[in-house]
Amino acid sequence: MPSGGRLQYDLVGIATALASAEYRVPTYQRSYAWKETQVQDFWDDLRQAMDAGDPDYFLGTLVLTTGDANERRITIIDGQQRLATTSLFLAALRDVWAGRDEDEQAEDLEKNYLSVFDRRAKTREPRLTLNEEDDPFFRDLVIDQSAPAAVRESHERLEWALDYLAAQLTEDADSHGKRAEDRLIAWAEFMDEKATVITVTVPSEADAFVIFETLNDRGARLTVGDLLKNFLFMRSKDRLETVKTSWVQALNELDLSAENEDFVTFLRHHWSSMHGAVRERDMYRAIRDDITTPAKAAKYAKQLAEAADLYAALNSPSDPYWTAKHFSTSARANVETLNRLDLEQNRPLLLAVMEHFAAKELRRTLQALVSWSLRGIVVGGIGGGRTEKAYCDAAVKVREGKIKTAEELLSELSNIVPTDAVFQEEFARARQTKAGISRYILLALERAHSGGKEPELVPNANEDEVNLEHILPQRAKSADWRAFTMDQLASMAQRIGNHVLLKKTENAKIGNKPWLAKKPVLARSSLKLTRVASKSADWNPATISARQKTLARLAVTTWPRKPPS
Repeated sequence: MPSGGRLQYDLVGIATALASAEYRVPTYQRSYAWKETQVQDFWDDLRQAMDAGDPDYFLGTLVLTTGDANERRITIIDGQQRLATTSLFLAALRDVWAGRDEDEQAEDLEKNYLSVFDRRAKTREPRLTLNEEDDPFFRDLVIDQSAPAAVRESHERLEWALDYLAAQLTEDADSHGKRAEDRLIAWAEFMDEKATVITVTVPSEADAFVIFETLNDRGARLTVGDLLKNFLFMRSKDRLETVKTSWVQALNELDLSAENEDFVTFLRHHWSSMHGAVRERDMYRAIRDDITTPAKAAKYAKQLAEAADLYAALNSPSDPYWTAKHFSTSARANVETLNRLDLEQNRPLLLAVMEHFAAKELRRTLQALVSWSLRGIVVGGIGGGRTEKAYCDAAVKVREGKIKTAEELLSELSNIVPTDAVFQEEFARARQTKAGISRYILLALERAHSGGKEPELVPNANEDEVNLEHILPQRAKSADWRAFTMDQLASMAQRIGNHVLLKKTENAKIGNKPWLAKKPVLARSSLKLTRVASKSADWNPATISARQKTLARLAVTTWPRKPPS
């Protein structure tokens, strides 16, 4: 191989690269991720290049390292998806040969490109081993050909890719009639000689990550998660194994892969929790500028692993974190409600609170955040950058020890938590197009009206059990609702005052019927607020507005601004 300093590089056919060495995908790398469209594009591009007679078809760069003295296999830093798909392509070509009773051709492909014989174990081992999640399935699928059961999405993708490529190669060979054998030979030669890659091999993983980052700066498409992982590994030097362990732990806690957008969101929320709000596009640069030593890389990776455990708990009220003795069922109900409201802006703050507040203050903060979030949804602006910045700034102060209680938190957030007067005024005219949120609002108000304790904490409103009914239908016929103008028919159906709840057994499919048909059904309801609505002689704009003003007054006490005692 030509070399420059410690870096070695070569331009070779991708099948030749597979035949010349044994490779491993390290544990921390993602599982097989190519979706159907990517495999289809891979096939289409190869076939077009074959048919065009191009001297070379370039498949990109493989970044490799031979740094581990205890590992005979070459480690893949970048390029595993292409190598894995190429292995599946060659396995498919082998299977097509076998299906034509060309056993020698099939055996040649197997021995040269797919597997090597382990003399000590007396077994054939794959030339390419994937990560721990995929490798057993990949071995069974490609080497043993034993029809394994797919238990992960990546397994399904591997299986689909092999079947698809085998079907395409079979169809392609059949289309050449008597020249089918020559076509299959041409495919093997094309992958060996003309479907080329540049292999860049360096002595250590840290060096490989430098190359990887440089290539990304020049145009490779990677997620922030990919970039951050490789930057941390590059920066960690002698702390690499520690950083790897923490990184894998964070992924496992969240049951995600680094390229998953949910993982990127976690990374952003965690960083924002410590340093203030950061946009995704700015996050990598901010972290890169801050993590300047191996010690900092190890510390940050450890923080990620610990925060991932907390973040997983925020995603699930049934997480073991909430079943600890010092957390009541109301804490779990609060987590469920916050997830139901589908807001992310509070996550950085909650990460800080979970780490630094006493258990009692955490419980009070969770309950207060339910009220503050609902108020924000009704008043508006809860999804804007101003709210996120305020939450993140508060998170930083929590970590600095400047905020230690729910009351101090409210004082810090006073500019974004609507006052009682503003909340009541906005609630009185609010529209709600999301059925799940409207159902939650009405259930909480029903509980408050009935004198229930902690009315904002209601069981999950199962749509199969409790239906949201629009008294003025969403597709109302003007002939049935003459009190409404055409504009009002369109606008007032989504007013909260127009919404009621009906248990499924009480709802006799009254959706588009006029008021006089709905009125007796509402009167028979077991829900008090629904029965109250039925007492109106007519259902018109004034009725809706009056009812909504009444609900607004109840809402102020249902979702109090002050934290609970």
